[in-house]
Amino acid sequence: GVGVQQGGQPAGQPAAKPQQPAPKPKVHPAMLARAPVTAPPAAAKPVAKPAAPLAAGTPERLITILERSGALYAQLMTHAKARRAALRAGDFAGFSRLDEPEKRVVAQIADLDQQRLAEARALATKLGLAADASLVQIAEKLPPSPGGRILVLRDELRTLILVVRRETSIVR
Repeated sequence: GVGVQQGGQPAGQPAAKPQQPAPKPKVHPAMLARAPVTAPPAAAKPVAKPAAPLAAGTPERLITILERSGALYAQLMTHAKARRAALRAGDFAGFSRLDEPEKRVVAQIADLDQQRLAEARALATKLGLAADASLVQIAEKLPPSPGGRILVLRDELRTLILVVRRETSIVR
């Protein structure tokens, strides 16, 4: 029979060179202290951000923006509570997994804040108020139904923002 060399190669045939792993890049030890715990997500190609829709200057549009903002702050609160629970449990991987969803919510809130400002300015101007009029001033110039709704949403949103800030400061 044919003898077998070490490594499973038939005798008489040259042994194949073992595959060597690619050399690791040299990293200065100081850089390791700043290295992320997990690999960063693949860089997304920049996408042209769609322009914010022109402000309609209507109470209905302002109400919609305030309602959506409240829903997003509620999501942010859920993320903050989940982060706190992950910390308590020592689940640092779970804690880190919440980064991206939380960043998306924060970006949506920032976008809605811009829309809210534009809508409030347009509505204030339509009502004969200064462009930088507060939501209270705008609501007072509107009929009771939309004006009252704006005031209620404003108060709910302010309360929710304070609660989210408190919760996120605890997690920090």
